Amino acid sequence: MQDFAMHLLDLAHNSISAKATRLDLKVEESPSRDVFEISLSDDGCGMDEATVKKARNPFYTSRTTRRVGLGIPLLEGTTKQCAGKFHLRSTLGKGTVIGSTLPYKCIDRPPLGDVGQCVAMILQAAPTLHLTLDYAYESEKFRLDSDEIKATLGDVPIDEPEILLFIQSYVQEHIKALQHGGKSQ
Repeated sequence: MQDFAMHLLDLAHNSISAKATRLDLKVEESPSRDVFEISLSDDGCGMDEATVKKARNPFYTSRTTRRVGLGIPLLEGTTKQCAGKFHLRSTLGKGTVIGSTLPYKCIDRPPLGDVGQCVAMILQAAPTLHLTLDYAYESEKFRLDSDEIKATLGDVPIDEPEILLFIQSYVQEHIKALQHGGKSQ
């Protein structure tokens, strides 16, 4: 994958396929502590222990449309390439938590990518999903909650193209502001 936003998008589609109604994305960047961390947790159908082990194999997938499932193995591979820590925990009937912690300064670490576009694409694919994004850069934080946006929109669907474009740029603007020493408004 070219960047971590693509990893998040791929994993989010797994959550949507697992019938998740809530999806929490977390991204932390801390150059001063040499930490880059992403995680995703959902309340989908979850997996038993045997399936969790199989999910780490690129030649396993629960999908019938193709014979490979590369999302989890690619994230795990990227994490190992950077001498980071990968975790995958799941409970059948309760959901899944997956994440990666890497050295921020690792030369092999892909960039973060367009998280705003990732969030917009997730909401387009699953407009009823309760999605949260918690982004932190050093000590500064930004939070997006799709239910708060839906409450503000009233009868306007969150998956309207203009709304999705706004969400995409809103997220990216806040991330860029924090990365460049500003504060999230």
